[in-house]
Amino acid sequence: MVVVMWFDCWTIGGIGIIPLLLLLTILFFFYSLFANEKRSSSLDILESRYAKGEISKEEYIDIKKDIT
Repeated sequence: MVVVMWFDCWTIGGIGIIPLLLLLTILFFFYSLFANEKRSSSLDILESRYAKGEISKEEYIDIKKDIT
């Protein structure tokens, strides 16, 4: 009975702690990967607008501070 109770504290809804941590790590990795992609694309757009002359240097610097 004690062994069963000890085993139950290491499971969450039938899923073990180790697989759960592994799943969370994988999800965090993919979230970080896509979040960085989004930031870089917004920075690319900002640089493109600055290169085309659509925004001034001051606007470029202000917006870049907001993005990063």
